[in-house]
Amino acid sequence: MSAGCGRSRYAAGLMTSFQETVELYSELSLALAGFAGVASAFAGRERAFRPIERMRLVGVVTLSASVLGGCLAYLAASIALLPSGRAEAVAGLVSLVLLSPLFRVIPRLWIRARDPDANVDSWSLYLVTTLTIAETLLHSSVGLGYGNGWQLALAFAFQLLQGLWLFFLLLTRQN
Repeated sequence: MSAGCGRSRYAAGLMTSFQETVELYSELSLALAGFAGVASAFAGRERAFRPIERMRLVGVVTLSASVLGGCLAYLAASIALLPSGRAEAVAGLVSLVLLSPLFRVIPRLWIRARDPDANVDSWSLYLVTTLTIAETLLHSSVGLGYGNGWQLALAFAFQLLQGLWLFFLLLTRQN
């Protein structure tokens, strides 16, 4: 639809609003956490995970919780009628706080990846570390008021993709 028709791209249905995107991300994060929970429950190991498996599971849950918490914080701030920039900053800070358990897991992951029974590719370590740093920087910039919605959405997208990758590894790697 051309811009000359007087309708915005939002009205034409070509783009979703930021709030709709946040709602979608919250649903996806719940689904990811739910699948991880079901997979771990049916693992049949009396919850005796090896260190790498435990870190992957903690990673999936932490990433999902961070996205969900940020989305809920954004929605709550929007309902409280905070300006858009403030609502995004609240969401960024909440997501950053909920992402913080990964700050302890990443160094342990690098150490445990050398265990003889660990099945970890070196490029995967670099990918997970790089994504965690990128997510941290994005949430920090939005939380401190220097960023905006697209950076928050990008951080959520990175987190969901990273969580999906860790879930895939949890299911497919023999440990």
